[in-house]
Amino acid sequence: MSDLIQTGFDYGDLPAEKVLECETAFQTACAIENQAVVMIGEQFAKVKANLKFLRNGNGFREWCESRAKISHVTAFNYINAFENRESVKNFNTFGKSALFLLTAPNTPQEVRDRADALAEAGEDVSVKTIKKLKADVEAERQARFAAEQKSEEEQRRSSEWRDQWKQQRDETEKTLGQLSSALQEKGTLQLQLNALKNQPAPPPVTVEKIVAPADYETAKATAAKLKEDLAALRKKQDDLVQQQVKAKLREREKELADLDRKAKDAEARLQSLNKQIDSYSSIERMTRLQRDQIEKCRSMLVELAANMEGFDRLENDPKTDQLWAALADMLRNGAAAIDFFCGDKKTGLKPELTVIQGGAA
Repeated sequence: MSDLIQTGFDYGDLPAEKVLECETAFQTACAIENQAVVMIGEQFAKVKANLKFLRNGNGFREWCESRAKISHVTAFNYINAFENRESVKNFNTFGKSALFLLTAPNTPQEVRDRADALAEAGEDVSVKTIKKLKADVEAERQARFAAEQKSEEEQRRSSEWRDQWKQQRDETEKTLGQLSSALQEKGTLQLQLNALKNQPAPPPVTVEKIVAPADYETAKATAAKLKEDLAALRKKQDDLVQQQVKAKLREREKELADLDRKAKDAEARLQSLNKQIDSYSSIERMTRLQRDQIEKCRSMLVELAANMEGFDRLENDPKTDQLWAALADMLRNGAAAIDFFCGDKKTGLKPELTVIQGGAA
């Protein structure tokens, strides 16, 4: 059935009962088509769930194009209509294109509610009307967001002004406290100064002259000579210590040379061990790589065998037969390459191939 879109129509002088019959037929057609849309979407949802892991998530897209002969976008429109049908109150009053637009995941619920209200009021709700509703809702959302941003900015500025005023008030109170303390201290100092001025002058102090002893100069010269002798003794002591240290170092030179040689030998052995460990790691990585490749190919062959069990031969499709034949040649060439690579070990692969062939049969 072609897409049914609600549009106004001038019935002219057609009797009222005929007009009612036409409108009833139109509403019934819409309801039938929308019910079919929901049923199709439900079936497509089942297919999508079954194929969601096939070919890295592309299985459903390929199925839509090759099996259902529709684009995956159209298939998702049906699925959205099935999954979101409860969000549209007057579901059966809309045309298919309008319904697809209303049930799209990115359509806000407010748009759906407004479209339902228009439909209940008897107005035609077309795709153009729904797009205008979406634009209006988005514009209102942007306006609310701008208003909220403005309110938050005003609150932030008000908070900053309050903090700044409080900081200035605290600094002013601190300055006033310091000035008050300074004034009190000045008053105290002034009282002390006045008290000192009123005290009587102290009596004069007689200073006796100090006379140096007769042997002062001799003792001074003796102290200088002792200082020079002490410096000479300390220098001599430092020289003796340095000579002893050098002698001990010469005695230890041979021992140090032996230790250096042993350290170099140990370092050489360590490098040799590291190279050996690196070679073991390389072998382990190569072993893991080959076993991972074997497991991947084995899984693909198991999947091929499982899928072929449910396939039927396509008639009048030589292209598919050629592709199957080419795949068989590739598998035979791959088996020959494995036989050549493994040599005498190729018999170890036969049990797994036998399991695969048995599954394919």
